[in-house]
Formats: sequence, C-alpha cells, structure tokens
Amino acid sequence: MTPRGRQPISVAEWVTLSLSVLIVGALVMVAVVEEVRRQKSQEIGVRVTFATDQTEARGGQFYVPYTVRNTGAAAITAAEIWIQVYDGDRLAESAEVTVEFLPLQVTQEGVYVSNHDPTTHEFVVRVESLQVP
Repeated sequence: MTPRGRQPISVAEWVTLSLSVLIVGALVMVAVVEEVRRQKSQEIGVRVTFATDQTEARGGQFYVPYTVRNTGAAAITAAEIWIQVYDGDRLAESAEVTVEFLPLQVTQEGVYVSNHDPTTHEFVVRVESLQVP
C-alpha cells in the first residue's frame, strides 16, 4: 500500500464550501432577525375596523359589520371594546363589546346595530381593557 498524499482542494470544492457557508449564514441571519422582530412585537394589540360600505338599513336602524383582529404577539382571553358614535363633536351613542377569546392573528366578526347612519356619523373604537392568559 502506498500512502496517499494530500491533494489540493479543487475549484468545485471551494465553490461548494462557499455556497454552503453563505446559505448557513443566511439562515442564521434570518433566524436572528425574526427573533428580534418577535421580541419587539411582544405588545398586545387589537384592531377594530368597520365595513361601513356593507351597512344595511332596516327599520330605521343601521347594521354595521365590524371585525376585531388580534394584532399582538399573545392570545387574548378577554377584551372590552367601546364603540362610540359621534355627531360632529357630540357623543350620540356608545356601546360596549366584549370579546371572550381571540387567538393569535385571528379575526372575529360582528355587527354593530346603531340608530345613526355611519356615512353621516363618525364611529370611534376604544379598547378599554385586555386580558391575556
């Protein structure tokens, strides 16, 4: 048996090594960026939007669809939301909506029944309280 001598590294091996290092480095970088983003978004958030273009008028009342979306980084076990309807600067109507459970990035839909037309009145949402597990 003859001892094998060390052969020089070929160009193909250098290219393969370089690409492997780049891919592993990119994956590590993506993981670090995602972790930093996740840690920054640890806040709890709820977004409520009205679909005023889908409002139905029946019997002098207006049925305004709305969606509640958990935009935070944790599930919400309960949320207390106030809907206020303004006629100019005057508060014309207000109501409380309670959401019992809202998992991460989930949307819940509902209908708010109002005596005021959403095209002529301003609908304002205020999140009063949130509970997390």
